[in-house]
Amino acid sequence: MRRFERTSLAAASVAITGGIVLVSACSNSVSGTAQVNQSDLATYTSMAAASSSAAAETAATAACDTFSTANGDSVRKFNAYIDASNDDAPDIAAKASDAETALRDGANDVDRKLVKNLPSGVAQALRDYRDDSKKLADLIQQDAPTETMNDHIDVFNTTKDAAVDACEDYE
Repeated sequence: MRRFERTSLAAASVAITGGIVLVSACSNSVSGTAQVNQSDLATYTSMAAASSSAAAETAATAACDTFSTANGDSVRKFNAYIDASNDDAPDIAAKASDAETALRDGANDVDRKLVKNLPSGVAQALRDYRDDSKKLADLIQQDAPTETMNDHIDVFNTTKDAAVDACEDYE
């Protein structure tokens, strides 16, 4: 047993001595002044900007593609609801439900694409579209009066057109 105690004591002594040497070696300062390599900095800055720009374009393309699909489906189903309403068709309730669902689902799909690196003009136009789609869905759900519905349809169409314009470069 004494042999293990001596071996343990020797190992502990070596570890402590190594630690002291390591700490004292790392406590020395390096003299001089830190300087930026301007060439490396310019290269890094350029690469970072290109990467950020590419990420923003990719995000905008994805968001605008989602908007285009959502808007097409929403407008188709909303127009079918309006036609059924104008014709006093027996399936008006089903068409209303389809239009409401399409507007909400489309708004939610667009909302999921509103990421941090999306260009601000595209992001704002798509946020407005999302909000107006939900408002129009609410009006359908509430069976709002025709005048109220028509007023919001005008707002929705303006918002939709602004989103189409904002996405023009990304589709």
